[in-house]
Amino acid sequence: MRHRDRRDLTVSPPPDAYELAEARGYGLTASDLRQWRPLSAIEIHWARKHGLSPGVARRWARGWGPKTGGVMVAAVGALLFIGVVGEGAGHLGHPVVPQPAKAEIGLPGPVMDLPTDGADDRVWQYFSTDGFYEIPIGNSTFDMPEVDDLRGGMGGFPDKASIEKLRWYGIRTVVLHLKRAKLPGLQAPEVPEPPDPVAAAAKPVTGLGVTRRRVGDVVIYEIGPGPKALHGSD
Repeated sequence: MRHRDRRDLTVSPPPDAYELAEARGYGLTASDLRQWRPLSAIEIHWARKHGLSPGVARRWARGWGPKTGGVMVAAVGALLFIGVVGEGAGHLGHPVVPQPAKAEIGLPGPVMDLPTDGADDRVWQYFSTDGFYEIPIGNSTFDMPEVDDLRGGMGGFPDKASIEKLRWYGIRTVVLHLKRAKLPGLQAPEVPEPPDPVAAAAKPVTGLGVTRRRVGDVVIYEIGPGPKALHGSD
């Protein structure tokens, strides 16, 4: 008696209930199963998707024996190994995260870092995680009137208007950074306030009621008592 082989085209039993259920999942009919015998529903789906005729698909299926499968598995394994090793052998650029100067640590808060804009404020927010001291600004997905008002008032810092605005918001310390942090993607369309930190550091503070000291690349201003802005908007 001849042994039945699923790939034997001389034997074509009607599809059973399981085959019909699987075929419906791929949008196939019983007629499709008979036409594409001895391929399974998933093989028929794959062959149609790639534009193969029933004859070509059958020849492909007959060639997929244990030996061929073993060769393919070995080849795929070798490619994966090469990919993993090759990826690990590469060298990707890794930005150096800016760190606050030692002079900035432990300053009386709230502390405002300048210049201020959307990009720079991300760095100053990160600095504030060292001790989580109070800061008046940050970043948000929506505009906050008070933050916009405070940022917008720092263009002329240090001058009478900016110092009085800082007092109105209760800012005790300002750290002016003479060098901006350099990180990939750290650019913003807006102009930082103040736009030129070096020029701002050279401005006189006589009569403003503030003290100033420079430590390396930062200038620290302590805001003393004095007149405040009458309101939060210019």
